[in-house]
Amino acid sequence: MLFNPINTEHYIEKIVNGYLTCILIYYCIIYKNRKGKDLSKIFYEDFKGFIFNIFKLGHYVTVREL
Repeated sequence: MLFNPINTEHYIEKIVNGYLTCILIYYCIIYKNRKGKDLSKIFYEDFKGFIFNIFKLGHYVTVREL
């Protein structure tokens, strides 16, 4: 299932943590050599529509590492 920040049914700790963990793995493996504006553009696209309350559902270590 894809995470959709517009769908409030996805605002479940397990779903949010799964999405954040997946994105963090992508950043560490696939995007590890990207920096600056390129990486910030990717981050913006990955988290478009996110609000603070969604990040609050994520584990603090995962959110911090992002």
